Amino acid sequence: MSTSLAVLLLLLLWMACFLVVLPIRIRTQGESGKIEPGTPAGAPVSHGIGAKLLISALIAGLIWSMLYGAIASGLLTARDLDFFRNMRPSATEETR
Repeated sequence: MSTSLAVLLLLLLWMACFLVVLPIRIRTQGESGKIEPGTPAGAPVSHGIGAKLLISALIAGLIWSMLYGAIASGLLTARDLDFFRNMRPSATEETR
């Protein structure tokens, strides 16, 4: 796996994890009972964005390290993900 592909995979995993973690434990103005004039009741009062950035980075790093290990060791290849059999047969498969 090239360096750029590894970084891209990490960024995609981080973004996916961040979007999953983002709505967890948000306290809204409606829940706190203090609605500022001109804002919706669903606007957040506290969101804890720093902790969510760190949590999503840790989760993405863990998933990335497992995927990187599987790809680098040859345990997971592109042919393993070819569910519709669109790839041409490899040279070893053609001689069989």
